[in-house]
Amino acid sequence: MTADWEPGGNLPGASTVPYNGAGLLVWDSDTQFVRLERNIFIRPNMRISYTTPLQYVAGRQVNAVKTTTEEYFRGRSTWLKVERAGERLTTSISHDGHEWTETSVLTANLGASVSVGVEAVNSSNKEFVVEFEELKVAGK
Repeated sequence: MTADWEPGGNLPGASTVPYNGAGLLVWDSDTQFVRLERNIFIRPNMRISYTTPLQYVAGRQVNAVKTTTEEYFRGRSTWLKVERAGERLTTSISHDGHEWTETSVLTANLGASVSVGVEAVNSSNKEFVVEFEELKVAGK
């Protein structure tokens, strides 16, 4: 996926900080899902990125997430991968589509059948446009 990762200012009346995120979504219900995103959120004098996916069960985030203020994502484009083997989800990112970095291994009690899609989140006052390419879903 490709985008300009530069959130604008606060949304009027919002309780969240400016945020841009986009990526893969794996879910079996409205309340149980995993979001693997490239993202950036802005706090005063600080740019922060999640380096791990966000896992939700019963509508609540359940996994410990890691963040960094270092430049974790490079360039405008990032490749994302989620691999499932039973209850195990392994997530990875790449900056070139060839060399992959594992970001997390999660235990997710998802149903036998899941849905897979893309998502984008913008909580800033600036337009956020994301281009998705090469989406592949493989299964047995």
